[in-house]
Amino acid sequence: MIINIGDDKYILTRNIVAILDRGSMENNKVFKEFINRLRERGSLYENVSREELRSYIVLEGDQGTEVYGSKISAGTLERRSNINRWR
Repeated sequence: MIINIGDDKYILTRNIVAILDRGSMENNKVFKEFINRLRERGSLYENVSREELRSYIVLEGDQGTEVYGSKISAGTLERRSNINRWR
């Protein structure tokens, strides 16, 4: 299944590892280190402004771990992806 994560960006749901709320994660030291490493590797895609950023989508694909920033809430993305349908 394919979902729209905002700004005409689409991803495969089978590659989703996690959908994270920015507000919950922004003060987490481990998450900040994770994001900084991905940014250094060029595997962090934040195509929205800091003010609009509401969630992070963690993907595992052929190229390794990638994270996309989205202005769509984590709850809405989860509903769109039907992730819980398989659990």
